[in-house]
Amino acid sequence: TALVPKRQQGKVSRQLRRETADDPPAEPEELPSLEIFVHATEKGLGTIGHVDICYEDTVYTYGPYDKASHRLRGVVCRGVLAVVQGRERYLEFCTLHSRKTIFCYGIALSEAQRRRLEQGISELMTEVVIWHSPHRLDPQGRHDDYASLLQQYTDAQLYHFARGRFHTYFMGGANCTLLSDRLVGPLGIDALHAGGILTPGAYFNYLDREHRRPNSPVISRRIYC
Repeated sequence: TALVPKRQQGKVSRQLRRETADDPPAEPEELPSLEIFVHATEKGLGTIGHVDICYEDTVYTYGPYDKASHRLRGVVCRGVLAVVQGRERYLEFCTLHSRKTIFCYGIALSEAQRRRLEQGISELMTEVVIWHSPHRLDPQGRHDDYASLLQQYTDAQLYHFARGRFHTYFMGGANCTLLSDRLVGPLGIDALHAGGILTPGAYFNYLDREHRRPNSPVISRRIYC
């Protein structure tokens, strides 16, 4: 299950190679207010995927972005929450810089679910303090760490957790999927667990299955690559 995003990326790449340049572009549709992004890369730790949420054109992404605190090549480190205003520039950064394929699933929300999600985001933001990447501390220097590039390209606001479960990032525990699930799980998103660990692959399986089901709250699926 953990490798589902990588397999799906390969499937999308093969499909795109079969398409011709003459195919007309799809007509744009109105974006849902909530989307869940599942990332996939071909190499490295990214092959197990990554998950963020986007609500009202603001992306919330959690990960091992503080390179100075990395242990075991980033499997354990200080957790960083990045908040990016503008989904398009975030997706552009991910596809161009990291060469990712991103599956974006739109979720239909009731008013009660909107209020619950907004409350969850507000509560999450009470646990963080502003953190500055090397780029923000030294704008004239050359920095190639992910946090610096993300902040330089998207003007993301970065945060450390002052307390709580996400203070320390751990790939097998307090990871991106668990943080996303903290926000969207109370809305009825019931992703499968793989071996007791909620993985990006489990989220992908759930969202893709729900998207194919009639009358599902998962109402859209877009692929960026």
